[in-house]
Amino acid sequence: MSFSRYKTEYVTVEEMNKRLKYAFEYYDVQFRAKSPRETFKRKAFLEDRMVQFRLTYKIGTKACTWICRKDAEDIIQATDGGEAYRILSQYYKITKITHIGDREIAKKGDLGGMSASPLLYENPKYENKKVYGYGYDLNSAYSAAMLEPIPDCSKPMRSGIIGPNEIGFVEVPKVKNPEETELVAKFSGYSLYIFPLMESPFKRFVETWYKRKSEAQPNSKEKVKAKGVLNFAVGQMQNTNPFIRACIITRCNNLIKSIIDDNTLFCNTDSIVSRVPLNLKIGSSVGEWKLEHEGYVAYKGANYQWYGSNGKVSYRGTPKAWFKKDWDILKDPVPNFGNVYKYNEKTHKLEKIKYENIQS
Repeated sequence: MSFSRYKTEYVTVEEMNKRLKYAFEYYDVQFRAKSPRETFKRKAFLEDRMVQFRLTYKIGTKACTWICRKDAEDIIQATDGGEAYRILSQYYKITKITHIGDREIAKKGDLGGMSASPLLYENPKYENKKVYGYGYDLNSAYSAAMLEPIPDCSKPMRSGIIGPNEIGFVEVPKVKNPEETELVAKFSGYSLYIFPLMESPFKRFVETWYKRKSEAQPNSKEKVKAKGVLNFAVGQMQNTNPFIRACIITRCNNLIKSIIDDNTLFCNTDSIVSRVPLNLKIGSSVGEWKLEHEGYVAYKGANYQWYGSNGKVSYRGTPKAWFKKDWDILKDPVPNFGNVYKYNEKTHKLEKIKYENIQS
């Protein structure tokens, strides 16, 4: 039986320790090799990552991976990319793209420039300063883009001038790393990769899961799952059809770009922060906006911090729980450690540790 994950389940540290006790009692436990091609038999596998701790073993004929966070941040996660994509496929089976000519693009690790990048923009004029700003979030940005026409990849691809009711794709240098390329959708001009557009087949999927997200209780597992299904399914498309994913990402990016002006502080695919209030359609429907933050904010590159009672720190590559409440992006160094728990290889348990940089 090959090592493959049929299911993931997110658990507390206490639940993980119960699973560890069971695993060490009934399985040959080992740290998982880099290659996923392992033979189960009576083996269990540990993965001790920066923040996540994972345990995988087989129950009956199915394998499960249990996941917990070592930083003790209270985050419920109810699904993953594989499960989200499986749910999406029940509504519409996406045409799998494996080759363009002699180029294999759907093989993991060999996607090259066939990957779209979400927009990241920072206004250098106000960087490294504390500025009063208004932060707007777009309700389910990917879902809104999924309601628009998408490429019909069941039809033959062609090259040439993009015609009416068609969409093309080009590989362009990344803005922040020109040595690498990304896939971008375009609607006019010349393209090597052109498909006809079709009415979105994702409408029922979006309507069903956005309704579940909207009607679920705040911070409930049901709400988190619905949000994850809507977002993770798009990311998982990369392994099946990078053109449809690029279409969705490009539509999101183009919307944000149309709003950017001299007062913009920073933005990404589903949010924009401005020095002045923006004339946006506020509401709770897909594709409408909400004012998420108002107050003083500072940013360094794609990293930012809101100040005040509802302050929020977002620093790429660093877990939120590692920051102290009085941490200041303009003055303090980035914490390089802040987990509440660590794995003890002697006791085979996750145990609490002390660290002065833990947010209290």
